[in-house]
Amino acid sequence: MSQFSDSRLAQARIERCWPYPVARASRGVDLEGGHPDAVARQARLALELTLRTSIALWLPAYLRSERVAAVEDVLAGLHKKPTLGHYADLVRELGRALATEEAGPMAEAASWLFRGTRATEAVAALQALVTSRNFDEHGTPLVARG
Repeated sequence: MSQFSDSRLAQARIERCWPYPVARASRGVDLEGGHPDAVARQARLALELTLRTSIALWLPAYLRSERVAAVEDVLAGLHKKPTLGHYADLVRELGRALATEEAGPMAEAASWLFRGTRATEAVAALQALVTSRNFDEHGTPLVARG
C-alpha cells in the first residue's frame, strides 16, 4: 500500500474513533511520512484537545455527582493558566471518580482510564505522553503525577 493510502486509512481511523476536535486537529498532517516536527506538533495538539474535550464532557457529570477529595484537590490547585499536567491530572481524577459510578454514559466513557478503581494501560500512556511532551517543550523530563 502506498504511503498516501496508509495516511488516509490512519486519518479515517482517527476520525472514526476520536471526538471531532481531536480528529480535526489531525487533518492535513501526513502521519506516516510527514516532517517529524509537524507530526510532533499535531500529536501534542491532539493530546491537549483530548484532555480538554474529556474535561468538557466529564466535569459537568462530576459536578452532578458526589464530590471526591482527589478531584476537589486538583480543581483547587488549578492556576490562572493551567498546564498540560494540570489537565492530565484532572482527566485522570475525573475518570477515576466517574468510572466508579453505577450508571450513566460518563462511567462508560471514563472506563478507558479506569475499570472500577483499577487503572488501565491508558493511565500510564497518558502520563508517558505528558512526560514526553514536557521533555520536548522544556528540555526537562517533568513527570506527570500518577
